[in-house]
Amino acid sequence: MASNNLLSEKIEKLEKKYDENFEVVFGAIKQLIAANEAPKRKIGFNPES
Repeated sequence: MASNNLLSEKIEKLEKKYDENFEVVFGAIKQLIAANEAPKRKIGFNPES
């Protein structure tokens, strides 16, 4: 998770550096990062359930 925070900070710095033409690109990158942060469901047998 810490690597995602670092990546987010770097993207925000780049976003300030470039103009509105790259807004779509940065939005797509942010969506990909957010998708990776979603909790994953465990697969397999769980004897407790």
